[in-house]
Amino acid sequence: MDKLKKYRQRAILLGISAVLIFLLGFTNTGRLSLHVLDRFLLDVTQPVQTGLARIGQGLGQGASTLVHLPKLYRENKALEKEVAALADENRKLNQIIGQTDYLRAASEVKKSTDYKLVEARVIGKDPSNYFSNFEINRGKKDGIKKDATVLLGVDDPQGIIAQGLVGRVVDVGDNWAKVTAIINENQSVAFKNIRNQEGGILAGKSGDLLWGYSYDDAADIVPGDRLISSGVGDLYKGDVYLGTVDKVKRDEEKMIQEISLKPAVNFKKIYQVFVVVD
Repeated sequence: MDKLKKYRQRAILLGISAVLIFLLGFTNTGRLSLHVLDRFLLDVTQPVQTGLARIGQGLGQGASTLVHLPKLYRENKALEKEVAALADENRKLNQIIGQTDYLRAASEVKKSTDYKLVEARVIGKDPSNYFSNFEINRGKKDGIKKDATVLLGVDDPQGIIAQGLVGRVVDVGDNWAKVTAIINENQSVAFKNIRNQEGGILAGKSGDLLWGYSYDDAADIVPGDRLISSGVGDLYKGDVYLGTVDKVKRDEEKMIQEISLKPAVNFKKIYQVFVVVD
């Protein structure tokens, strides 16, 4: 009896153990199946979730941009106005800098001249690169007459401000006048050499130089000599600075001494002039 009881207890324990082992195996197998299913679902849903996340992020950024568009537009307009204002200020400063030499020379001319002068501004010119013919904003009402001498303050080679000869008035109205410059090929001016008073005639030939000859074919005129108007013929006022001699060449056949002169006035840049009115 004792032995049967002992065997029965062992059988019950073995049965319980078998059941537990079976249950444990089933549970593990279920868990493994769940892991496989989870991974499958993740593989399927991951791209969709990523795409939705990106769309959501893009929509959020787009909405943020739309909200800030009016502010960005106002800031852009403000920057455009600021840039335009700075550009305008820069142009004005450059204009002041560009006119500094002229203003200084004009001031010196006003203080040193013996002539009565009317200051005039250029309001028009011919189509060429040079101011060989141009119009000014002063006329009869300002005392300007036909054939009046037109001049400008210039620096001579010695650093002295001089009255540089520009040309003469060829036509005049109440509030305007037309000026023909000495570089015009139809104009001529009598000169004399400051160094020794040797004289001659110069005429316009190109925008950069005046060409002419001396009265004496053996005159003592050399490159670097400074020439002024002589006043001969009463076409221009006398003693107005013309420029410096560039080249001298003797023409044996014509028995003359040819001269080229670099004008004191820059005929590419003339903005304001003085007209002699006395």
